[in-house]
Amino acid sequence: MMIGVVAAVITLWVLYKLTCCVEFEPLLGRYSFPGKWFAIKNALVLAVLHWRRWRQQRRQPNVSHVVSSPCCLLERPQSLGCVEHAIDSVYFNGFDKAGNSLVVRIGRRKERCAEVWLMLKLSDGRYFHYPSFPQTQSY
Repeated sequence: MMIGVVAAVITLWVLYKLTCCVEFEPLLGRYSFPGKWFAIKNALVLAVLHWRRWRQQRRQPNVSHVVSSPCCLLERPQSLGCVEHAIDSVYFNGFDKAGNSLVVRIGRRKERCAEVWLMLKLSDGRYFHYPSFPQTQSY
């Protein structure tokens, strides 16, 4: 009996929250405020994450959670090995509503060679990049 009353109260509260939430207009093209489905989506994601953690611990009960490749290892220059065309690169790009875009890439190759891309495209059609694209220098 008590469980039924609690379930009914929770159901009514969820229905109230779903119907009474104010819909916000996007701010700069993004929704900065949670919508009416945020609580349900958040609860569902958390439930799935906890279920996966529980399932993983059940499979390997004596193994603690250890990250196999910490971030500090990923931030170091990576070994290029014996592959002739191997490259270790970092790539950034950005766009805005006006149509401007920026692309930056730095790639490290073998024998102290680096490949640098720097491209800027403006909404009025102008395009800027290195005179010798891509710029490749040995330092």
